[in-house]
Amino acid sequence: MSAARPDEEPPGKSARSRRGGPTVLLRRESATRVPVRRLQRAVRATLEREGRHAGEVSVLIVDDRAMAALNGRWRGRRRPTDVLAFPQRNGVLIGDIVLSAETARRQAAEYSHTLADELELLAVHGALHLCGWRDGTLAARSRMRRRERVILRALAIPAARQ
Repeated sequence: MSAARPDEEPPGKSARSRRGGPTVLLRRESATRVPVRRLQRAVRATLEREGRHAGEVSVLIVDDRAMAALNGRWRGRRRPTDVLAFPQRNGVLIGDIVLSAETARRQAAEYSHTLADELELLAVHGALHLCGWRDGTLAARSRMRRRERVILRALAIPAARQ
């Protein structure tokens, strides 16, 4: 296995953000290399824009198999999805975000942007869910997509979708 670049962590390792604002812990259990600092920045910026200036979020990067198991357990859909979010309303913990690196790779190819940009979009989407945004109806999805575009534009992430 090649050495991880400074912006990456090897599988099974955790990275903790070290600046003010919400703390973002990232753990990669997928073999896919991910832009750790960019994902932490996307989550932190989303939370701060939504008024969450303190607290802790964990981000877990998994493969499709692990995501299908989680999706089956928590949503009754035994298939992979791109992002799951588990808000917590107790004390310092804001919640957990789980991203499927394999699904993100397929979506990046489908929408013609980089894997890093797709993962950032999914991190923003998951962070918005932690802040109470929902996308279960067409109207709610439209509102959430507009909010995503505002945040992605502010972060200069070109992965916004309609």
